[in-house]
Amino acid sequence: MFAFAFSQAGELKFLPYLSIEGMYVAFAGSFVIGLMFISWLPRRPAEAALDVEVDVAGSDGEHKVKHRHVPSFVPWLVLTAVALTYVNIGGYWAYIELATVDTDASSEWVADMLVYTSFFSLIGCLFAVLLSNRYGLSKPLLVTLVFQASIVLMLVFGITDYSVAFSMFAFNFCWIFVDIYQAAVVSNVDRSGRYVSLLPAAQGLGNALGPGIAATVLSWGFGYNGVFIMCASASIMAMLVYLYMYLKLKRTIPALADAS
Repeated sequence: MFAFAFSQAGELKFLPYLSIEGMYVAFAGSFVIGLMFISWLPRRPAEAALDVEVDVAGSDGEHKVKHRHVPSFVPWLVLTAVALTYVNIGGYWAYIELATVDTDASSEWVADMLVYTSFFSLIGCLFAVLLSNRYGLSKPLLVTLVFQASIVLMLVFGITDYSVAFSMFAFNFCWIFVDIYQAAVVSNVDRSGRYVSLLPAAQGLGNALGPGIAATVLSWGFGYNGVFIMCASASIMAMLVYLYMYLKLKRTIPALADAS
């Protein structure tokens, strides 16, 4: 996530200075660099079972480690929530700059904010770790999704230099929160790595659907306010999916529900 924050800011800052051909060369070069690290990946998959180790108190009062099977619907719920979350993220980033045109916000200010707010993700990384160690994963994730929805919905009431800057800073902050917690939740319930490997697919699906749904909202004449309401609704839907999963695990595997 730290690397992502820097690369995102770098792309927004320097790619506009390149030609279209130069952009493709830069993308190709990044893939070549990525190939150098493939050998670091494990050569064989881990155990495929959805089992977790839970610390339980025995009848003699001593704590023992017990293996509990995690229902297969749990990681699928997380992936569904990831897709919904990225409907919000994809729609927001696709139209946030366009939505500021003909408003009180300066175009130069908005362009600068797109770059500088990316670094706010670094602070989000640090806070995500601190909160997880204290409160676990699920509770901060639920609160973050609600907060992220309110950040987007705030723009319905007017866009100014200050409101769009606050929205971008807070959105980047929450974006990293959500990414870290979602990946951690899946890895907690899936020792095999099978469902973790599907995270980019869920993110890509949401990223593709978000701008498409937003474009449909615009074509129906609801304007950018309709786009922001749609994005906020997707975030709330993701929160409700996580809440359902959390309540189910709280009854069956409490240690996993509040895991960090």
